[in-house]
Amino acid sequence: MINNFQRNILNYLYLMYKSGSPVCEFGNFITYFKECSQDKLIKNLKKLSKMNLIQIQGDLVEKQLDKVQVNYSIFIKITDYGITNIEYPKKSPWIEF
Repeated sequence: MINNFQRNILNYLYLMYKSGSPVCEFGNFITYFKECSQDKLIKNLKKLSKMNLIQIQGDLVEKQLDKVQVNYSIFIKITDYGITNIEYPKKSPWIEF
């Protein structure tokens, strides 16, 4: 069962990925994302996907300086840190920042 803390991390991770920002600071959550290069992040996302560990998909709806809206779905089967079988089978509501 996913808790709110884990969900918030996943939401933030996805937002950073879709907005083109490098994901550099997640503590020890997923070591694959401790990179400063956007290309490296995308490469690692693809690597995780090929390993059947993670699948992330969605659409960036609106991006402005003061607001970002994302319609997203995330599927994660397992990670080294114990999160398993997280599924969002339908598109979630907008998240705004």
